[in-house]
Amino acid sequence: MGEEEKKAAEELEKLRYLQELYMQEYNAVLGKLSEYAADSAAMERNREVLNNIDKIKGNNILLNLEGGSYIEVKVSDIAGILTYVGAGYIIETDKENASRILETNSKRVEELAKKLTAEKEKLEGILTDIEFEIEGYSSGR
Repeated sequence: MGEEEKKAAEELEKLRYLQELYMQEYNAVLGKLSEYAADSAAMERNREVLNNIDKIKGNNILLNLEGGSYIEVKVSDIAGILTYVGAGYIIETDKENASRILETNSKRVEELAKKLTAEKEKLEGILTDIEFEIEGYSSGR
């Protein structure tokens, strides 16, 4: 193997290593975007329930116990609403304040998702460039 072939092989190995690193970062971004989509959907469902909370009183609902188990309960009174405000804190509040908090959290998640989407697109461009370079070395350019 000549000197030029060695350099090409080393460069190809570096490109493949970079490709793997960027692919790991890309997959992490995709995972986070998936989490944000699930969070956003959950907040939207919560907002819908809050908007219709008066219709729930006196009716039976399914209460999620997690892990795939539910129980049917009759809602007699809604004394307060526990709402996640961030940083691991949950507060008891009323319907209006809970709706405002959900809106704030939704906007925060939306902004984070926009930033991650831009990062995803940037990584896609980098990965495309690396793939193009790898193909060039593989074809002997």
